[in-house]
Formats: sequence, structure tokens, C-alpha cells
Amino acid sequence: DPSYATAHHWYAITLLAPLRRLDEAVEEIRRARECDAISPSIRRDEGLVQLYSGNAEAAHDTVTHLLALDTRFAGAWWLMGLIAESQARFEAAAQAFQRSVDLSSRHPRMLGALGHAYAMAGLATQAEAVLAELEGMCADRYVSPFNIALVHVGLGRYETAFSFLSQAVSLRSYDLVTLQLDLRYAALRPFAAYEQLLRTVGFTRGQL
Repeated sequence: DPSYATAHHWYAITLLAPLRRLDEAVEEIRRARECDAISPSIRRDEGLVQLYSGNAEAAHDTVTHLLALDTRFAGAWWLMGLIAESQARFEAAAQAFQRSVDLSSRHPRMLGALGHAYAMAGLATQAEAVLAELEGMCADRYVSPFNIALVHVGLGRYETAFSFLSQAVSLRSYDLVTLQLDLRYAALRPFAAYEQLLRTVGFTRGQL
């Protein structure tokens, strides 16, 4: 069904984008939006694909429009934070991520993003507090190690970050499909363990 928005949406965000077929992903997510113009998750991921493609300005326009429709959508504030981080505006990113944390009942993905932004802004004490909260959550609910690794990356603890990413692999964490695209993990790219991790996830040489 070519009018099925979800198919276009997930094809773009879970297959084309992770394989860095970003021009195709942009087109596919556009088709998803045309099929379902009111879906906030499609709009959010359209902005995410734009950001992955290096077009922060377009991503900002997309998320600004989304927030004009619904200021309480946590995913929009999360995307706003990612855009700010991509521009090294870490304090602004932390403010946006804090909104996403508050609006998502302290979702681990949002907390991990906040902890990383704090660390990059030089607010190590606040980053450590977020890290402690994430680790405390593990006793009561699933917390992807990917989100804990992210805070350790921000704090410069790369060996620990790789350890948590290996746990994410063992648990088949969905977040790993974005590892090549997520600029917050760029600090890990010079390490041989990073390429090995990508191969373990399933990316082939032509996709690295």
C-alpha cells in the first residue's frame, strides 16, 4: 500500500538512514509525511533525518513547526536538543533535553541525552547525577546501556562507554542502528573498538 505512512516512515528511519542512504531516507520520510500530515513522530523523524544529512537549518525549521503545533511533545524537545548539540550549543541543548525529560516522565533516552549535554557543557556534577539516576532505574525497568554509554562518552570515559555499548549489543538494543549517525558518539570513531562494534552490529565494510 503506497499510501501507508508507517511503512515509508520506518523504512526511512530504521533501514535507509542507518545504512547512510540519506538522500533516499529524506525522500522516504517526505512521502510518509505526505501520507500522514499530522503525525508528530513522522515530523520528528523527518527533522532527525535532516539533521543526520547535515542540514541542521532544515531540521530546526521542522522542529520549530512541530513545537508550534504541540509544545508538550517530548520528542520535539529531544530533537531540538540534538540540533543544539550539533552546533556545540551545549547549555541550550541541556535546556531542551530537560524539557524532554520533564515531559516524558524521565524517559531513559531523554535522561541519557541530558547527561551527555551536561558533560559537554562542563557540568560534570550534574552529568554524574543523571548517570546515577539512570543506573538506579535499572532495578525497576529496562534502561538501554546505549543511554548510559552516552553519558560516559560525554565525560570522556571511553573505555567504560565501550563496555556499555557491548552490553547494548548483547541485549540487541535498537538504538545501536543510529551509532554511525549520532554525532554524540563521534569521539569514539578513532578507536579500533568502534569499527569492531559496528561490524558486530552487522554493518559491512561498504556501509562503514
